[in-house]
Amino acid sequence: MPESAWDAPARDKEHGSSLWREYLEDRFVRGGDEDFDYSTVDADEDLDVMARDEEEERWYEEEEPQWALENNSDSPKKTLSGQTGVQDF
Repeated sequence: MPESAWDAPARDKEHGSSLWREYLEDRFVRGGDEDFDYSTVDADEDLDVMARDEEEERWYEEEEPQWALENNSDSPKKTLSGQTGVQDF
């Protein structure tokens, strides 16, 4: 069994072209393209959109809404009632 999809023979020219693009993309993503200067990309945090989005999502998942926090002795307990803000038509 081939290790990767491009280790198998191509069925036709279109399939071979697709395998070649997949191979080049994988090599590039893994940092194996000798003709590309990865340091300029690695040093630019503005390009880390996925990492930033994942970190933001993790923050929202860990964050407790203010109304759900336990009472402390300085503030009265809030009882939730009324509209939920959800519109159903």
